[in-house]
Amino acid sequence: MAYIGNTPADKFLTLAKQSFSTSATTSYTLDSAVSSTQDIALFINNVRQSPVDAYTVSGTALTLTSATAGTDEMYCVYLGKTVGTVSPASDSVTTAMLQANAVTTVKVTDGNITGAKLNTDVISAQTALGATPADTDELLVSDAGVLKRVDYSHIKSNPTHIARIENDSDVTSLSALNCFSSTYDIYKVVFYMANTQSAGDMRMRFQKNTSDDFTGTDLNGNMFGELGTTSPTHFDDGGVASSTYLKLSGYDVYNGASSGLAGEILIAYPYLRSNNRIHISYQGVADGSSGVITYVGSWVYSGSEVATGLQFYSSDSSLRFRKAEINVYGYNK
Repeated sequence: MAYIGNTPADKFLTLAKQSFSTSATTSYTLDSAVSSTQDIALFINNVRQSPVDAYTVSGTALTLTSATAGTDEMYCVYLGKTVGTVSPASDSVTTAMLQANAVTTVKVTDGNITGAKLNTDVISAQTALGATPADTDELLVSDAGVLKRVDYSHIKSNPTHIARIENDSDVTSLSALNCFSSTYDIYKVVFYMANTQSAGDMRMRFQKNTSDDFTGTDLNGNMFGELGTTSPTHFDDGGVASSTYLKLSGYDVYNGASSGLAGEILIAYPYLRSNNRIHISYQGVADGSSGVITYVGSWVYSGSEVATGLQFYSSDSSLRFRKAEINVYGYNK
């Protein structure tokens, strides 16, 4: 009988059988590669197993859904073997023909994933950080069209917000404890506070270790104020040598419900090392019993201990802060 193609090598064909030495595993190796799970009939203890449900194959790799026991008898009958390859026709390979996870990064070359292939929720669908990134957290940036990663420490704002203390009830003092460290050299303290009554001046002192230790006589400085009237009056107030505190106002800053004191304090090297001078500058404005007053001042701290935090309080122990806010910022080195 005539036919088209090569002359068959075998006139009579028989199905091959392979027996396996079983153990407590799911992985076995076939003697011959096959193209499909249906190319073998697998038997365990003479019970034929369901293709795909009970086992899968990939080339010579046979993977069972459940591990065998060493006492099991397992063999397979080859219904078809891979003896050659034929390139599939264009558009003939379907999604179902691909195994799960078959396409790896090895098959995706650089530059083949473009922005057009990214879904619009590529960022919003991810887990939110919900906090300020750590210095070593990385972000993606385009550097002249080249995508690069960059540590947050290189792009974070300067200064960095370190501490925030708020109060809406009557307290005698407000503290920002342990806010200074060796991470930053320069700190800015921005504050606002309002009193419940007219009593004493406003002051700031340093915390000198990790406990609430505010003792010591190591501050030297001076403060100048100017009354905001039609005839300004300059005065020198707070120039006490070896003081335990920085005086922030020379007069009562209570003037009814709207009164208060606001200002900024720059502190250089509070945590650098012991026996090192800490330089402090201050400017503020107060609305008090004597009118609106602007203040400027400077001090030097020359103590034997590093400063780790600070506290605001009054010269009169009866004074209460009815509302206050303190923010501490650190400047990058």
